This record gives sequence, structure tokens and C-alpha cells, in this order.
Amino acid sequence: MKFYAPKYKQLDLGLLRSSLDELDKTNRWVALGDLLPWTELEKEYNSRLDNQKKGAGNKPARMILGAMIIKHKLNLSDAETIEIIRESPYMQYFCGLHEFTDKPIFDPSLFVTIRKRISEEELNKMTVKLLDKQKRLLVEKRKREEEEAKKNDEEPPTPKPEDPNAASFTDSKGREHKGVLKIDATCADAEMRYPVDVDIIHDGCRKVTDYIIKVCEMFELHKPRTNYKHARQAYLQLVKKAKKKGKMVRDTIGVMLNYLRKDIRILMDLLAKNKMYYESLFLYEKRTLTAILTMYHQQEEMYRSKSHTCADRILSIFQPHVRAIVRGKAKARTEFGAKIGASIVEGYTFIDHHS
Repeated sequence: MKFYAPKYKQLDLGLLRSSLDELDKTNRWVALGDLLPWTELEKEYNSRLDNQKKGAGNKPARMILGAMIIKHKLNLSDAETIEIIRESPYMQYFCGLHEFTDKPIFDPSLFVTIRKRISEEELNKMTVKLLDKQKRLLVEKRKREEEEAKKNDEEPPTPKPEDPNAASFTDSKGREHKGVLKIDATCADAEMRYPVDVDIIHDGCRKVTDYIIKVCEMFELHKPRTNYKHARQAYLQLVKKAKKKGKMVRDTIGVMLNYLRKDIRILMDLLAKNKMYYESLFLYEKRTLTAILTMYHQQEEMYRSKSHTCADRILSIFQPHVRAIVRGKAKARTEFGAKIGASIVEGYTFIDHHS
């Protein structure tokens, strides 16, 4: 009888918790981590913080900025970014960690705070630091090539021909100009569902019912009968149709607006009974409720006038600030998000305007 010994034994994760300093230096994340001017970037990031004397300490700037770079370079969601960093020692090195860990470096919800914290001015300042770093590296590279050529009795390498439009010149006021500046306006796409009237009204019906239930459960009140089930049934009858005729869509919108109006009236009567009922809602819930009321009046006006446009039309009750931008592209005639004016200098993009 033959005895077969197991070829592979269970590994201990503790053996892998070694230093990250011995990683392959040719890896793209290791090379990029050694290249970026982290000290200068940290100064710009920390200038926005005010927790030297009070409040909890912040995460290291390299960890925050490194995670943001990974997120946008790989086009990942907030949660996927934290998960992929947790699995990769190279990305952990890029974020400034000294030892491999299988724990998340921070909660994905911190990305929301970071996006609010870093303004356009700070982003442009960090981009200037990267541009200055690139110029210094190019000068150092050129010097090394000239020294090696002189050491080997060779002719120094000829520099690449410059763009004739990038030649330096001095204007009438004595200011020196050099390089090429590209300016363009574009749309920063928002992560939102394509706006359809019945979808937006359905979201409003659902959230109004949620707020009614929340207030009643929090203060032990009798739950009134809402109309969300009927609105949901009308919504599903439409969206499950392969071909949606115009009359069917219009009739469904009218029915759902009627149910939404009744539920809004129930919620308003409930909140009017006691000030504490309204204060029990979170800030984002109050904003969503305001967006729902505005959306209802807009949809009611368009339904009565038989039109599909109105001023400052709300496309999502969860992102009421987003507006449609007509681009006329073959891929998408209309895009949804913030309109930005950007300028490109030597491959680096600066945000000049944001609306």
C-alpha cells in the first residue's frame, strides 16, 4: 500500500508579513512610488487640515493620495480600491506601508470626505509639484547622458526637436512665455442612472414612504397607509413592457404622480405635528426630501403642459445638482455631470473652472 504525502501544505499568513522594502523595483507601483514627490504633496494636503491641537489624527497623506491615484488610474469604485490594495503588497508599498497587511488601510467611506476636502486649488498645486518634479528629472537625465558621453569620448545625445509653437518669446510687457497650452471644456461624468421620468418618480415614492416609516417607528406612532405598493405596481407594469408606447408612459406618470402627491401630503402632515419629527431626519435625508418636492412640482408641470423640458430639471433626487450637458458626440449625445474647463501643460491637466 502506497502512502501519498500532501504536496502542498497550508501556509501561514504570518510568514508573509515581512518588510515591503525588498519588493521588485521594476514593478510599476514601486517605481511610481519612488518617483513621486511625496514630501511636497504631503505639505499641500496637510495644509487643509487643522487637527494639530484638537481632534483625531489624520491618516498619512501618502496613504490617502496613493489610494486616490490607484482608484482613478484603474477606474475602480471606493470599495474595490480598498479591497485591491488589501490584496497587493506592491500597492501597499505605493501607499507608504512598511509591512504587508491583510487589513483594509481605511474605510471606503473616507473617499467621500477626501473628495470634499481637496479643492481645485489644492489639486492644481499638487499638479504643479508633479510638473516641477518632471522637469528636474529631465534635467538630471540630460546631465547623466552628457557625462556618460564625455566619459566614453562620444558626442552628447542630440535633444529632441522642440515644437516650433513651443519656442520661448517675450511679449511687449517683458514677460517670457514658453510651451504650448491646450484649453478645452469637458464633462466630468457623474455616477448616476440614465434619467427617466418614471424612474425618478418611483425613487421619490420609495423615499417618501421610507421617511414616513422612519418617523413613525422612531416616535412609536401609528403607521398610516401609504400608496407605495400601488405606485410600485404601476411602475413594474411599465418597465416590464418590451415596447413602451407614449400613451402608456404618460398614463403611468400621471398615476404615479397622484400616488406621490398623496404620500407627500401624509408626510407633510406628520412632520407638521411636531418639530422633533423633522429634526429626526439626517441632513442628507432633508436634502433628498427637498429635491423630491422640487422634482414633483417639475414633473407635475411637465405632465400638465405635455412637455419634457423645464428649467433646472432634477435628473436624480440623490444628486439634485447634476445637470445635462449636450455634447453631440456619436457615443452619447447628452452627458450628465459637472462641466469643467481644463488646460493641459506638458501632459499635466489643470482645472481652471468647475460648475
